[in-house]
Amino acid sequence: METNNSYFIVQKSIDGSNFTDIASIASKAQNGNSDIQLNYSYEIFGEVIQADMHYLLLVMTLLASITLISKLKNIYKSLILGLVCMFLFSCTKTVSVPNNTISSKTEFRLKQVDLVGHITYSEIKFAQ
Repeated sequence: METNNSYFIVQKSIDGSNFTDIASIASKAQNGNSDIQLNYSYEIFGEVIQADMHYLLLVMTLLASITLISKLKNIYKSLILGLVCMFLFSCTKTVSVPNNTISSKTEFRLKQVDLVGHITYSEIKFAQ
């Protein structure tokens, strides 16, 4: 049952004292209030990391540029350099990797935030 609930934040800790937010879950209760039990679930599959590919792209671009620029007219050289710059500053790849940080010693808790901004914490649970 919920009263004036806004959302929950799932938190984890590997040392038992420093908790990190890993997910935010909106309340299912209409207007934050419910007189019946509402069930929530959240599963941790892995952590998402950003893998920069700028160096690989830079090397490929430089090699292609050296061979192309010497053979093209000025307008095409400007176009190619503009495209190269666009790719250099925008290429990243999201990679999902197995979560190595979840062990039987990892602790979790819920941070409940109400509509006014008051915070309460659940009891701490260990990973299973």
